[in-house]
Amino acid sequence: MKMEEGKFISEFKKLYCTAYKYKFYRLLIILFGHVFSVMALFNLKNQNRKANVAAHKRKILDSLATENKFAEILQEERAEILKINRYFGDEMVERKIEARANKNAKKRFEQLTTKLFKQKFEKKDLQVMNFRDSFLKMLDNRVVFYISLLLAFPMYLVVLVFKFPFLKYSLERIFMLIFVIFGVVFVVFSILWISPSDPAINVLGRGANQEAIDAWRISYGLDKSYIEQLFQTFKSVITFDFGNSYQSNLPVTDLIVEKFPITFKIALLSILVAVLIAVPAGIISAIKQYSKFDYIAMTTALVGLSIPNFWLGLMLILVFAVNLGWVNVLFELNSLKSMILPAVVIGTSLAAAVARMTRSSMLEVTKADYVITARAKGLPESKVIFKHTFRNAIIPIITMIGLQFGLILGGASVTEKVFSIPGIGDFMLFSQFLPDNPAVIASVVYIAIIISITNLLVDLLYAIFDPRIKSKIREY
Repeated sequence: MKMEEGKFISEFKKLYCTAYKYKFYRLLIILFGHVFSVMALFNLKNQNRKANVAAHKRKILDSLATENKFAEILQEERAEILKINRYFGDEMVERKIEARANKNAKKRFEQLTTKLFKQKFEKKDLQVMNFRDSFLKMLDNRVVFYISLLLAFPMYLVVLVFKFPFLKYSLERIFMLIFVIFGVVFVVFSILWISPSDPAINVLGRGANQEAIDAWRISYGLDKSYIEQLFQTFKSVITFDFGNSYQSNLPVTDLIVEKFPITFKIALLSILVAVLIAVPAGIISAIKQYSKFDYIAMTTALVGLSIPNFWLGLMLILVFAVNLGWVNVLFELNSLKSMILPAVVIGTSLAAAVARMTRSSMLEVTKADYVITARAKGLPESKVIFKHTFRNAIIPIITMIGLQFGLILGGASVTEKVFSIPGIGDFMLFSQFLPDNPAVIASVVYIAIIISITNLLVDLLYAIFDPRIKSKIREY
């Protein structure tokens, strides 16, 4: 038990020293371990008082002053500057020579004082402590260790994060997300504030009397000042309580939670359609460059990029819903059949971009030395393609798919409008026309979170497919 405890303390000390190098983590350590930090500060002062640091420094300075050491160093620096000037043929004003010599002499004098101070303490077997050393020395006492574990447990969690590089990387990204959210909310709220559109008139109608308009504004807090409303908006972001929608008078958070699963299912199906079409097409086009398949596939991809989603959606509804009757014209919740056409519309447009990216990435890697070497060794062509070529070309493909997936989760408003899907995109699009301020702010927060989390997952996927990125994250 004692061995495990000692091992934990030793490991914690190493992690603490690593974390202490970073200013942000140093601040968190002091903040979360404030009780123990105060104890360490008192211990530091007590130890340095025992070492009589000030008295020893004073003696050293007095000794150097007696020997007139500073004047001697100043003279040497002045002579050195004049020597250099003569060598290069430079002419300097006496005042500048004196200023430079004085600056260099002060620096050398401080270095000499520090050196003598350290030598004096080494001879006397004394040690000047800093806050970090004082903190770590206190952990050697078992009683103090258990007290610190009880009173400063969050501090231990902050330090132990350094033991798990991927967790540290993820938490830092999530922490940065907080600043992104508040920054975006501030900009969007300010735009809504200065907007000439009046939600009260839009909701009640232009025929409403002034008393009804004023009462409606008071009920939603729109009668308050800019600062008060901004503070209330920030508070709603922290609590995830954005209030009620101006249109339906229902909680905005509940509306987003209700609509998110619909958009999420369509996004997953769309990505599946895109990957199944685009990745094989891109690989074959790269392998058979300038072949008939390559020309047909890339021309089709170019056409897919050019076709507007609303037009393709209407054509699919006309063919498969109206003429063939395979699916219903109106969207049905919890019906996989109703999600197929929207997924095909979004997936095909995404597939066009992914196919072109797959082809270009594969072509870049195909001529690399390690691929040529793999073929020269006599490896099967399938192994060369998938293990050596595709695996090294997959990073840009993951980036493309990840970014597009985040955008789809943010709401494919045009497609959702065409198919009458009650998803996030349709909700956000309708909220902007009023404007429904709580719904718009909640949508902005939702998009910021979705995009940030998607980017984080994409970065972590890099580490799975590329060992070089994995090692960089471990050193991060």
